[in-house]
Amino acid sequence: AFQGDSDSISDVARGFGKAERIEKIREFPISKVAQDSIIKLLFETEDKFPTLTNEEKITKLRSMSYMDYLQKYCDMPAEATELLRDANKGLWGVGGDALSALACLRLMLPGMGVYGEVYDMIGSSAEEEPDIFHFPDGNASVARALVRKLIPEAVPGSTMEDLVLSRVDYSLLDQENSPNRIRLNSTGVDVRHSTDQSHVDVVYVNQNKTFRVRGKHVVLACYNNLIPYICSEVPQAQKEAIAYATKVPIVYTNVVLRNWRPFAELKTHRIHIPKDKMNQDYYLDFPVSMGGYKFSESPDQPILLHGTYVPMEPDQGYSHKEQAIMGRQKVYQHTYEEFEQSALSHFEGMLKGTSFDAERDIAAITINRWPHGYSWEYNDLYDDPSFSTSNGPHIAGAAQIGRISIANSDASAYAYVNGAIDAAARAVNEQIKV
Repeated sequence: AFQGDSDSISDVARGFGKAERIEKIREFPISKVAQDSIIKLLFETEDKFPTLTNEEKITKLRSMSYMDYLQKYCDMPAEATELLRDANKGLWGVGGDALSALACLRLMLPGMGVYGEVYDMIGSSAEEEPDIFHFPDGNASVARALVRKLIPEAVPGSTMEDLVLSRVDYSLLDQENSPNRIRLNSTGVDVRHSTDQSHVDVVYVNQNKTFRVRGKHVVLACYNNLIPYICSEVPQAQKEAIAYATKVPIVYTNVVLRNWRPFAELKTHRIHIPKDKMNQDYYLDFPVSMGGYKFSESPDQPILLHGTYVPMEPDQGYSHKEQAIMGRQKVYQHTYEEFEQSALSHFEGMLKGTSFDAERDIAAITINRWPHGYSWEYNDLYDDPSFSTSNGPHIAGAAQIGRISIANSDASAYAYVNGAIDAAARAVNEQIKV
């Protein structure tokens, strides 16, 4: 593993002078030839396509993977490119072997800075705002805020700050006299219009019993690929549009540490493991305090460490979608014990030489398998380059069907909570017009 202040080798080049940068690279456990190629890449100044126009460079960079670019045009050995391949895997859900060099230019990965004019033309794919400030429990508090708006008495309080520590009263979520009712543990299995088209009948299963509820309008905000299986009214062309996408699998490992002294000793908050079969990015969260919740200020205090594993089959010629499907199989095939043992071996290796003791310092481990994880975002190495959040099969896939509308981030082709919110707003507005 190599340690750094962020998730990619490129960050080694940001926080140090040139001599210090080179010294850091020399610490990597790889051959001198591989080290030399990384150092050269970090200080690259040569445009590999000087005779092409910027438009031609866009086409050229889109036509090859980032790994192909590094190996063919930067003469980098596999030993070096393997360290760079997965640097942004948690963002795209796939490594640089299945991302175009153009996409990696948008991320300004090592070696791509020489195409500054092209970068200015295509724009960045990085988030416009950093995620330093966020709810401590992530998007869970976004859902809690929605529940509070629908059923105020179920989630005490009224501000974003008091939301964090507010406890939900689950007994109030499904009250007969409430204008809004949330029924948990109920899986929809059949959705169809009534014979006269005036309502929609939804059949669902709860505690192994089948129920049917009738409503004037329905929004299907589930995993979109399931919709044709539970709604027989989806036209064939729309089924094909929905089937175009797949989900990107991911596994989250959360480790409760009784203290974070080892990270303080290493002077790092993030560690990337590039070549292990169950490779992970492990990092301590940004210090966020909100309302009565306070972040862990001292290395002697407990803290949550987050690990991200994206199960793919890189460097074998498989497309992004093919790797996602194969990765989903890998998630199902691994037992929780295997995930746990992998995490423990990572900790023993990456914190070796510090005061870390697994038996003493690890209080708990949770493994969250997410075989149907990120919504599909168009990948310009394989998808039509004209596809975007405003143009692509997802538009036809999310088409309204009478009193049934379709939401979820799948319907926005954008794997972020604001993609889900935009799709929800569009779906509700469709039904308001019915």
